Amino acid sequence: MLGLILGGFAEENLRLALRIGRGDPMVLFQNWTSLILVALTVAVVVGPTLKKRFIDSRKKA
Repeated sequence: MLGLILGGFAEENLRLALRIGRGDPMVLFQNWTSLILVALTVAVVVGPTLKKRFIDSRKKA
């Protein structure tokens, strides 16, 4: 639900940031705050999959 509400806002601001950075996506990674947010996002998306694989591999051993 939150994605539906904030999705358009986030997309608009991403486009604005890329326009300001002349299309270079590295502009998104020049600030520590943005790096932390990207790392947290990756952890939330990938973490459950890695956790499941780790637990499954321990049960088989």
